Amino acid sequence: MSCWLTQPDVSSEMRIARAASLLPGVYQGAIALLPKFPGSDEELATKKEARTDLVAYYAKHGFEVLTANKSGVSTGDITAVVYGGSRASINHNITQLAGQFLPDDPYLYGMLSGAVHSKLWVLNDISESADEAIRAIVAPLMPVSDAYTNAICGYLGLDAGPILARRATRLNALMTRGSPPRNATQRGTAFGQLQSGLRVDEIARKR
Repeated sequence: MSCWLTQPDVSSEMRIARAASLLPGVYQGAIALLPKFPGSDEELATKKEARTDLVAYYAKHGFEVLTANKSGVSTGDITAVVYGGSRASINHNITQLAGQFLPDDPYLYGMLSGAVHSKLWVLNDISESADEAIRAIVAPLMPVSDAYTNAICGYLGLDAGPILARRATRLNALMTRGSPPRNATQRGTAFGQLQSGLRVDEIARKR
């Protein structure tokens, strides 16, 4: 591996707390959703029992499980896990996290979310060029991939620099593909017309 070791930016206690928050999140999510389905009483009772057993197991092994309160009365719903003074929530505000991990590209989460949910403001005026469509799909993923790389390397104390440099080269190559070389050709694809060389309107202007 080309990365060299640095000081991790996340404590061991926080990593443990985050790992321990995953399973309570699974149970809590199921408990919140099951009442919406008829005939799920037995499964709901099983999930609640499993949640109770998990809380007891965590308490026995040094974890504190935080539960939601309404008017000072605990609802029993798990909200977070604490280990060694580090608190990990089972719920995450993705918009807030996107701003934290993608400070240079604050628009990306909203744009990618709009694409996932087929929002009309994303779908309108899509280009018929396959080159542009492919770049529109792949290019926004590059900063997200950089943020993920930074997070993982920071977790493990690795230098992300060499990986990010290689990805920057790929991004430059992807965007350079949009520059029209000579000898224009085109063919139909599922995304539209994949073209190389001068675009059709450019060829017409040069005649």
